[in-house]
Amino acid sequence: MKNKLIAALAFVLTVISASAQETYVKTSDDPASAIKGHVGVELYGVDAGFKNISGSMLFAVGVNARYPLTEKIKMEGLVRMPLLRFERDGFAFMADAGILFPLQSTEAPTDVKVILGYKEEDNFASNTRTATTKYVNISGNVRKSNYLRGGIYLRNSAFDDTSETTTDYFVTNVFHKGVYIGLGRERQYFFSMQRNRNGNKTDFGAGSIFMFYADAMILPVNVELEEDTFGLGPGARKELKGMLGGRIGFKWYRNPFTRAQNFNRKIPFFGNSFFTLETGVRPLEGLFITGGFTYIIHKF
Repeated sequence: MKNKLIAALAFVLTVISASAQETYVKTSDDPASAIKGHVGVELYGVDAGFKNISGSMLFAVGVNARYPLTEKIKMEGLVRMPLLRFERDGFAFMADAGILFPLQSTEAPTDVKVILGYKEEDNFASNTRTATTKYVNISGNVRKSNYLRGGIYLRNSAFDDTSETTTDYFVTNVFHKGVYIGLGRERQYFFSMQRNRNGNKTDFGAGSIFMFYADAMILPVNVELEEDTFGLGPGARKELKGMLGGRIGFKWYRNPFTRAQNFNRKIPFFGNSFFTLETGVRPLEGLFITGGFTYIIHKF
């Protein structure tokens, strides 16, 4: 009797396990089918120079775009304006526009970690947060491309000289204007996937575009400072100059495909996202860091 009970229990567990089975397969792959560009609203941006905290953009919004001029050449740009900043001296903004010119492109089968879901759970009793990522490993064609980058860079913000500790100067503004040139490397894929859950099949798209870049920046800048004597007469003046800078960063498309390519399934809010993060050196400001989250409203 006991053996029959154990056998019956094992059978039930086997049935439950089989009924809960979920599998994923790739039905097609074509990196060239990923979107070529976008127009998006940057919902949150930040930009801070460590030697010029007064010129930091603590909360900025803007427009981010990438457009295919030809089959290969692309144009990209960003305009950002702060809603919250430390100092309000001058009209603050940042604009960056340039061209991507392909140098080399290759495609090869590669193992890709396709993210299926992500969630976070807070445990207030233990004061911990658990992050869970659901993914599958899929082998498919991945395109890797090298680009030559170049364009113009404009940024105006407040400026407070903190290089001296014994002399106070009035807050003024600094206008970085110049050009950049550099190299970028892009990795992209697009898969058509199928999920089989208990015999119910669902088709959906999966993909990603990740770009890393490094630029040299020529930003001639000249700032005249006046000493703050707190009403005790005219103050001394000094001039600061700078020329060279540089940056490295990355850009990431979360889901670089349209709703039609997703088999008319709605793409979640964060699925239509574009992330940027960069760090580098700007003349007179030293080390800086900037980044943003863009919601894509149109895909090319």
